[in-house]
Amino acid sequence: QNKLFRFKDLAKAIDHFMQHKLSKTYIAQQGISLMSVNRRPIDFRVHTNKNAYGKWEVTALAAKLAGRGSVTTHVRSGGQVLTAQEAIRACFPWDMEDIILYRIEQAAITLSEAIDDHLEGWLGELGFDLGVDWQGQVWMFEANSKPGRQVFTHPSLRESEQLTRQKILEYALYLANFTSEEVSP
Repeated sequence: QNKLFRFKDLAKAIDHFMQHKLSKTYIAQQGISLMSVNRRPIDFRVHTNKNAYGKWEVTALAAKLAGRGSVTTHVRSGGQVLTAQEAIRACFPWDMEDIILYRIEQAAITLSEAIDDHLEGWLGELGFDLGVDWQGQVWMFEANSKPGRQVFTHPSLRESEQLTRQKILEYALYLANFTSEEVSP
């Protein structure tokens, strides 16, 4: 369920949640003034995959626009999938598009490498929900080792969906010490 609570100060928020005991644990995050269109926040879904050489690369990048009155960008909550370029152009001057895209992609690669370095086992795909504030800084909200694929419903992301699936197979071949040429008919 999607609920938004607003409080004048931290003490009132703590009192409310302790009084109603809606959960045993809470995570508090600083407020981030995300880029938005018509007061609807935007975040980005970024898929990264390891390639045939075991290196991380960005394989899909999409923007998600929150539904009207919603604080989340989930499609099931009325959110809408846009291309990353459409979202950035709606919020920043034209000369910022490449810079913002670069920052998002570099953040996703850096995060993928950091997560991979600190986990045991094999990890070949990650999905990130990243936000961009009005200063163009990138913020991570969530990382998933089995990311949802709802963003691929957007027509411009169909090739990205195929690419993510291809990279999973390439990485599996890499782990098995095969090359794609060795398994091609």
